[in-house]
Amino acid sequence: ATGKSTSINELAEIFLSTTKKLNLKPIYKKSIPGVVIHNSTKPIKIKQHLDFISTIDLKNGIKNFVNHYTS
Repeated sequence: ATGKSTSINELAEIFLSTTKKLNLKPIYKKSIPGVVIHNSTKPIKIKQHLDFISTIDLKNGIKNFVNHYTS
């Protein structure tokens, strides 16, 4: 939780580069009513309510996740 918004395009780019599947591209569809379009977190609230402090940035977290589940 960094307090910085991350777009679906950014997440897709991180996953595709981490998995070395750069030939894949996102498929864009019409949005689904009721689905959250924008969301972000506030690190201070996470610390207060969950007593959690993130020590890994998003890219490294995704890299660790992918490596864990593909090894």
